[in-house]
Amino acid sequence: MKKIFITSFFFVLSANVSLANTSTWNDLEINKSYSLNQTIRFPEGVELLSGEIIEILELNSGEAPVLYFQAHLEKCRFPELESDMILVNPNPNDTTHDQSVAVQIKRGCNIGIFLEPSDFYELSLFEI
Repeated sequence: MKKIFITSFFFVLSANVSLANTSTWNDLEINKSYSLNQTIRFPEGVELLSGEIIEILELNSGEAPVLYFQAHLEKCRFPELESDMILVNPNPNDTTHDQSVAVQIKRGCNIGIFLEPSDFYELSLFEI
């Protein structure tokens, strides 16, 4: 019984540690750099790897009820690439509601991230 408790405690502790440095969208500051907390794979065969540094350039709200983060990949490996928009869930372990955001690569290693305003206080794709 003691062994089961210790094992369970370890899993709970490790799950909380993995989210400890993950920021929420409202934590992100303009002109600051953050590292990705997960790998993002695009259909074009390009990957933004976990740990890559991305600078947040601006935050806009558009005509639609969507928030738009414009960001830039600091170590640009594919400056001519443009990708289709894909959905990425920053918190796939939360099954209460889908927190997916739309991510798109634009020419010059610029990255567009679209999210619903209701998810602004939820976990982001970045670590602080």
